[in-house]
Amino acid sequence: MTDQPFVSGCCEGEKCFCGAPAAHKIEETIFHDDPVPHRHPLTAYICHEHFRMVMGPAADCRARAPVTLSARPLLHTDGRPVVAGDLKSGEAFDFDPNTMVIRRRSD
Repeated sequence: MTDQPFVSGCCEGEKCFCGAPAAHKIEETIFHDDPVPHRHPLTAYICHEHFRMVMGPAADCRARAPVTLSARPLLHTDGRPVVAGDLKSGEAFDFDPNTMVIRRRSD
């Protein structure tokens, strides 16, 4: 196991709009009520710093290569699943990939 975060091969050679090497590819979701539902979704390659701006602190819970995480949900320390809005930008979190538990560093 390595301490380097996993970056997909699809990002190789790609750059974020800021010029940094891309670490993520993001994609727009096209919902059923979109006026043009058969269009190709917008995509962008972005660095981890800008990915974190979009996804918040949960973006730091990336797998370390070559660890494989299951499809289990992230959990609060009390066992509740983490949902959108639970994680606030700028907060520090610790993540245990064995239990899928995420906790604020102040907990």
